[in-house]
Amino acid sequence: MRRSKVPRKDPKEIKVRSPEETLARERSYIFWLLARTDYSRKKLETKLRDRKTLSPEQIKDLLDKMEEQKYFQPAAFLRTRTRSLARKGYSASGISYRLREDGVSESATSVGTMLDEQGIEADAGLKAMVEKARRKCADKKVPETFMRRCLTRGHRYADVLKAWKQSFEE
Repeated sequence: MRRSKVPRKDPKEIKVRSPEETLARERSYIFWLLARTDYSRKKLETKLRDRKTLSPEQIKDLLDKMEEQKYFQPAAFLRTRTRSLARKGYSASGISYRLREDGVSESATSVGTMLDEQGIEADAGLKAMVEKARRKCADKKVPETFMRRCLTRGHRYADVLKAWKQSFEE
């Protein structure tokens, strides 16, 4: 199979951007990202670092300015991320772990209070997962894949067994 050759630009024709242009371009990139969804500061730093156009100091300064001007708010990211993980069936400790991965340090108790403020039950995710698994499996023995899924979402083994047994009693 023959490959088509892409014409390469002459190095003399490549335009070098000024630092101000580069900064403006990266700033608009952040706006584009934030228009789609909320991001943590760590995730924005990673995305800018991967583009390799700004130094770490410039990235830090840019994000500091944007946070100061309230273009991105860590609290909004925290609320939306917590809500989405709770909908997926994560426990408070599982949500806390995932938030730490995202660069937000929140304890499981503060996540629990945040879920209460948003009107989300802490056990609702586990109950929904049990109900869904029960539709597929009428056996009283807990399916291994279901147990694994619950454990990776931060639920304790004893809590999963208890919820599974309660689903048969109802």
